[in-house]
Amino acid sequence: MTCFFANQTFGDDFFRRQGPAGAAILGVDSAAVRNAHPVAPGANDANGNYVIDTPAFTNFNCDGYYDLATTQLAASLNHTTGILRKNIDTMLAAMFKPFHDTAGCTKMGFPSGQAGA
Repeated sequence: MTCFFANQTFGDDFFRRQGPAGAAILGVDSAAVRNAHPVAPGANDANGNYVIDTPAFTNFNCDGYYDLATTQLAASLNHTTGILRKNIDTMLAAMFKPFHDTAGCTKMGFPSGQAGA
């Protein structure tokens, strides 16, 4: 992964998986990245100081899912109707299922983020 992060290139031994990666495989891989770069999520404020996002994740799997399903998706998606509403509900359920099945997450998130962000 060094060449990917440092040089933004794939290594010589890079290959695509033949099938989808499940939550167990993705969990191991994401843990390797988080452990190699133990910086809490955040952003620089107006003065250039790094400020950790609050609340900080206490359970990366469930908190990470909830952040993705809520703040990363525009709240305007909640006001849709018809086939778009059905598709959004299908997408939200598909996002929730692996976190529910493997991490025991019990709270399904609904979009609440800023539109156009």
